[in-house]
Amino acid sequence: MKRSIVAIACLALGAARLGADPKRDGEVRAVTVAPASGRVDVVIDLQGAVEVQDFTLDAPARLVIDLLGARLMAPATLYDGQNRGGVRNIRYGQFRTGVVRVVIELDALADYQIQRGDGQVRVEIGSERTGFGSWSSGSAARVAAAAPLPAAAAPDAPSVTGDPTAARVVTPTVGAVGSVDDYLRLHRADAMQSQAPRITVQWDGADINDVVAGFAAFSGRTIVVSKAITGSVTAEVKNQPWDLAFNAVLYSQGLYVQTQPGGILVVVDKKDLARADSTVPVETRLVRINYAQASALVAAVSSIVTKSRGSVVADTTNNALVITD
Repeated sequence: MKRSIVAIACLALGAARLGADPKRDGEVRAVTVAPASGRVDVVIDLQGAVEVQDFTLDAPARLVIDLLGARLMAPATLYDGQNRGGVRNIRYGQFRTGVVRVVIELDALADYQIQRGDGQVRVEIGSERTGFGSWSSGSAARVAAAAPLPAAAAPDAPSVTGDPTAARVVTPTVGAVGSVDDYLRLHRADAMQSQAPRITVQWDGADINDVVAGFAAFSGRTIVVSKAITGSVTAEVKNQPWDLAFNAVLYSQGLYVQTQPGGILVVVDKKDLARADSTVPVETRLVRINYAQASALVAAVSSIVTKSRGSVVADTTNNALVITD
C-alpha cells in the first residue's frame, strides 16, 4: 500500500487542520515499550479522544496502529535497537493531518490485543521472552537533550518561519552500523534466554557472502543475499546463539534480514529497505528562510534528505526551500 501526501508549510496553521475529525482532539504524548506477564506491551500515551485502527504487514513483520483525530506531541526520538520480547523497532510520526501512525517492527507476527484505557492505548503482543527493560520516547528524548547541540543548531544559525513542524528535521540513521561486540553487549539478555544452537567462530577480512554461507550451513536455514551487497567481516564470536551472532554481523555491515514465506531468510541493505517502506508518505513543504540566502542552503539540506526520495530546490522569489522527503 503506497500513499503520497503533498503539504505546503506556508499555509496558515488553521488551514493545516482541515480534514481532521472535529469530534476528536487527541494528542500523542509518548510511546513506551514495557514487559508484562507473557507479553510485551506498547503503550501510547494520549490526551483527548481518538479512533484506533490497526493492520499488519509482512516482510518485514510489522503491526501498524493508526490514531485518527490525533496530532503528534511526543518528542521525535529513535528506538534504541534493543529487541524487547520480539519488538525490534518502533517508529512513529504524523502520517497525515489528523492521523498519527505508530509502526511496530516484530521478529514475527504474533497474537495481539488493543486495549483502550484512561489516557492510553495499550497494544498487548504475545511473547515468551522476559528480562528486558522498558523504553520510552520521553526518556530517550531526555537523554538526547543532554547531549551537546550540533553546530547547525547554534543560536545564530539561519532561522525558518511558517509551520514549526516543517522547521524540524529529524534524520534517522537507517544505515547506521556498529561493531559485532556492540550488538552482542546490547542483546546480552537475549543471548542468555535463547535456545538456539551456539556458535564460536572468528573471521579475518572474510567476504560477507562467505560469512552468510557459513551461517546457512551451520543453521540448516536457506539464506539468500540480495544483489550488490559487498563487504568484509573481521570479528570473533564466542559461544553465542547462532541467530544472535548472525544479526550482529548484519548490524556491523548495515544489513537487515527479512523472513520470507517458507522460512527463507533474505539479507538486504537497510537503506534499500527504508526506500521500499510504503508506510511513510512523501511530503513536499515550502520552508521560508530568514538571515540567509535559500540557494546557499541547498547543498547542506540535500545532504540530509533521503537519497532516493528526497529533493531540495531553492525558490529565489520567496527566498525559500522546497523540500520533498
